Amino acid sequence: MFNLIKLDLQMFTDGGTEGGEGGNGTDNNGEGSGQAAALTQADVDAQVAQARAQWEADQQAQNAEAQRLAGMNADERAAHNASEIERLMAEIARRDLRNEVVNMLADQSLPANFVDFIPLTTAEEIKTSVGALAKAFGDSVKAEVEKRLKGSAKTPGSGGASSKKDGSIGSRVAKSSQPAKSKKENPYF
Repeated sequence: MFNLIKLDLQMFTDGGTEGGEGGNGTDNNGEGSGQAAALTQADVDAQVAQARAQWEADQQAQNAEAQRLAGMNADERAAHNASEIERLMAEIARRDLRNEVVNMLADQSLPANFVDFIPLTTAEEIKTSVGALAKAFGDSVKAEVEKRLKGSAKTPGSGGASSKKDGSIGSRVAKSSQPAKSKKENPYF
């Protein structure tokens, strides 16, 4: 009733010869199929060692910071906390300002990655910078469009001798849309 096809699923694996014929004929590192070569144990060990060294360096920096904070008196600790709070507030304000600039660019139909060209200082400078950028971008797009249209533009009616002989475009369209009259009228149709 059902014609089922028996598939050797080992043919579809990435490599190895464990399932019969070995599939696509590539070896274990996948070079035959255009994939990146598989990592060897030495490569994995090197990456693990590098990640561990980075983690240990981070831990040492955190321990040094904790020891430095432990050695501070109450006034120094308060000053440190105040400077950290100011730094975080400035970072949040900068992020919010950046988001506002992205919204302003979207309102002007400009790409969001133009935010990198806008100085994030005061609101007035941002508004003038966004306006100037929008004007410059619009002018350059308009100039490029006009340049491309100028190269491909043809004046209407300059088709040469055939247009003079046949008449205007409208008369040619009218002639082509009329049904062709047969020489002999058929009374039955």
